Amino acid sequence: MSKIDNEIWITVPNNTNVAEATHALSNRRGKNLKLITAIKQGYKLDKERLIAINNNNKYNIPFRGRDKGSIVRKVSSNKRQANKLIKKAKTTFSKRKQNENASSSKKKLKKTITIESDIEDNQNEDNQNQENIEFQEKVMALKERQLTLREREAKIREIELNNLIKEKELNNN
Repeated sequence: MSKIDNEIWITVPNNTNVAEATHALSNRRGKNLKLITAIKQGYKLDKERLIAINNNNKYNIPFRGRDKGSIVRKVSSNKRQANKLIKKAKTTFSKRKQNENASSSKKKLKKTITIESDIEDNQNEDNQNQENIEFQEKVMALKERQLTLREREAKIREIELNNLIKEKELNNN
């Protein structure tokens, strides 16, 4: 006998469409099954879905499966943004190195003697120090974002664990 309530069982029409639908749904559990076994598998699947729907309605526990909630989508988008920022910082740093190398090789090719004054040297050092500080600030900002991401992920994991505990309590009852 089926474990679905009689009220629900009576309201569902019993025709070939239902049999075909259960056969199609049973493909989740296996293909090329006989019709009777497919229907039994479909009943099991319906039972699982009914339990999931009731849990969602009563206790606000989300459905299982591939449905990603808004929290998971936000976490993944935050990760993508952090990775983009890290890549940008790395490319700007490598471009600076390339520019420095290119300019130094051009200076070697000219073979001209340039005498720079102390004032120009100090200005160049100040500019390099300023660029270094800006780069370090960007790196610190990225690290802060990564920390906030980790904190958010920890909160999400805590919520998921609480949901699992609630689900186990429901299954035990």
